[in-house]
Amino acid sequence: MNCMKCGRELKEGQVFCDTCLEGMEKEPIKIDTTVLIPAQPKESPAHRRPIVNPEEEVKRLEKVNQNLILFLILTSVATVLFAMGLFHQEVLDVVDDLGRNYSVVETVTHATGG
Repeated sequence: MNCMKCGRELKEGQVFCDTCLEGMEKEPIKIDTTVLIPAQPKESPAHRRPIVNPEEEVKRLEKVNQNLILFLILTSVATVLFAMGLFHQEVLDVVDDLGRNYSVVETVTHATGG
């Protein structure tokens, strides 16, 4: 059986889940108030989000955060390595050009025979 208010699965003999009962205790209604109870669905609605244990949800979110941090670190390292590669290539190009700013003149001496 499911909770008449939220649709969560219940133990045998319950009409409302503990969470809904707590909420109803905080906002009680007058004794003579007419309350319409909806027909009980045969199956729990598929559109309702399943109830998750808070400890499990915290562990799941911590794992997501760890993965995100790892991704950011790896991305940063890859970016730095790429930038270093570009800088290194520019340095090599400058070093290659160092000896090319002058021209070599060959002097040929002709031996005159006589």
